[in-house]
Amino acid sequence: MNFALRSMGLALLLLPRLVQANPVRDEVVMEFRNLVRITAQDRDCPDPDGLVGFLARFGLDLLERDHRLGIIENFDVFGPLLLEAQRPGRPFHYDVQSLCRRWAEGSMRTAVVDNLHDWLTAPIDSLEQPGSTWIEWSVDQERAATDRQRAKAAELLVEWNDRAAAPLIDALLRRSDLDEVARRYLSAARGRLDDPCHARLLHADDAGMLTVCVKREDILGIRGAGDQRDFSEEEIDAFCELLGASSLAPSSEGPGGWQAFEIRTRKGIEGTFRPIGTDRLLWRDDATQEIFHEITLENPALHDWLESMAP
Repeated sequence: MNFALRSMGLALLLLPRLVQANPVRDEVVMEFRNLVRITAQDRDCPDPDGLVGFLARFGLDLLERDHRLGIIENFDVFGPLLLEAQRPGRPFHYDVQSLCRRWAEGSMRTAVVDNLHDWLTAPIDSLEQPGSTWIEWSVDQERAATDRQRAKAAELLVEWNDRAAAPLIDALLRRSDLDEVARRYLSAARGRLDDPCHARLLHADDAGMLTVCVKREDILGIRGAGDQRDFSEEEIDAFCELLGASSLAPSSEGPGGWQAFEIRTRKGIEGTFRPIGTDRLLWRDDATQEIFHEITLENPALHDWLESMAP
């Protein structure tokens, strides 16, 4: 993978994600962090099952920057543990998968892709739940959750540009009982195997190149989230012209500005642009199931123009 792109993603991977819906006991957090610290320090894990359990339940959410950096610097030690924590039936974590995608090499890289294939094909009788609480699911709820986890694996295989995933995704889409939310994301992922811009507004490839997939005719409307004012047709024209001059920028290490601009399209994808810093924009959309799916753009002209549109 292009080293520059790996560096862009590093800052984002090192940021803690405060997404646990329920508080985790302090002793659990400390035990998890200490286990990561000792494993990085000694390059040997004293409790592999315990660490796999923590990674399966929480992903990287509870870890601070130093812990994440320790994992990256000792990826040959942590890689097999991360992989084990992402076996089919365990909670699916985008942050763990992103780490594997950026840093796995050779046989480990092959093992990560094979594991994602297993997510599409392996029987899953029960699905472990993430975090510190347990919710009693009905049979239908658990099946739907499992289908959506399989769709997440498909989305990541598309990011790997794994053509071998095509027949596996097609087989899932043929299921008559497939959860409809999972079907939406699986269909979009399958389309992106043939066309990276399918059901997507922006695309950043592994070489660090940005493609603006959205066309003017695709945009139904843009609205300022703060004042709820709809852009005029002329303003949408100006937005599209400026957007075309965007380039990929390093991931944001801090929150964006308060003003967001919502975009709706004929592709069924919705997202927001948020000016950050002095010349960048943070783009988030619902093209995948990843909550924190985002792309940072460098575009001083569009940044300043959007800020001028704020109330």
